[in-house]
Amino acid sequence: MQRLGIDHETFIAHGTQLLKEFGCAVGKSESLIALAAERQARYLRGMHTANALFGKAA
Repeated sequence: MQRLGIDHETFIAHGTQLLKEFGCAVGKSESLIALAAERQARYLRGMHTANALFGKAA
């Protein structure tokens, strides 16, 4: 979890619903934004959870 930069306590809190909260992709908010642009989508589920787990985008 350290290598991935995931906050341990937040992961435990979100662990049971991780895929439900993220939807189709799991990752940092920067990665989700890039995926949304690639798919020409205006929205991807999981930004709030990504910020909680990985920290806010710089």
